[in-house]
Amino acid sequence: MTPPFVVHRKLWCPFFPAYPRVLICSLLLIPTLGWSEEGSDEEALKACLNNWGKHPFVEGNLNYRTIAPSVSVFGIGVSVQDDRATQQPELVLIKPSVSVFSKGTLKLFNPQGWYCLESNVAVFSEVDIQIDCRANLASASGGITVLGSNERRDGVTVFGTINVTRIGCDKAK
Repeated sequence: MTPPFVVHRKLWCPFFPAYPRVLICSLLLIPTLGWSEEGSDEEALKACLNNWGKHPFVEGNLNYRTIAPSVSVFGIGVSVQDDRATQQPELVLIKPSVSVFSKGTLKLFNPQGWYCLESNVAVFSEVDIQIDCRANLASASGGITVLGSNERRDGVTVFGTINVTRIGCDKAK
């Protein structure tokens, strides 16, 4: 019996013609490579801390909060919204977000938030990241862009865009 992902010796991936489907299916697997590794949270946080350079956290003893992964396919899925305000700087790890044929939104409104994006994938999609003007954002991974737009180079983008917008900058002054 042939496995469900192999059809007549060809890689099967729904909705795409033969050649782009191999590329797109391969790119979809890139961010999943490290998801099951032990200690990947700490490695992601260490990468973000290195990207920030100066930060208020002690690297040997990281106290952080995690935002669950989000998936949106064909417009079906949930947006991520973090409006929890803290008095002290808070380190927040955002687990991988995947958007395929959708518009995904991450609303990060804690002015004391230091948000670490573990990974972000947009395939034929638009991902909007809205972040408080006083908050900090870094990516734990390098970026890959294929016929798309991703100014920060902080995720995998295929025929899509990732936009970052600062919110409340008039209040922050």
